[in-house]
Amino acid sequence: MKKIIASTLIYWSVLSYYIFIGKKHIFKYFTPQEKNEYIFRAVIIYFLCMFIGGIVNHFYNKRKM
Repeated sequence: MKKIIASTLIYWSVLSYYIFIGKKHIFKYFTPQEKNEYIFRAVIIYFLCMFIGGIVNHFYNKRKM
């Protein structure tokens, strides 16, 4: 259970970093189209993290059993 909570926190911190902190610093230099690309990339990275985390979690649970 702890592992699931920790991995979820990591996903959300990565995502919030990309969207909120990244927005402040980087969006100054972006055109609107690049902004959309940036958000799109953040979402892709988030789902990639979820996917990898899910696989890791699956094998971790299998090993524990």
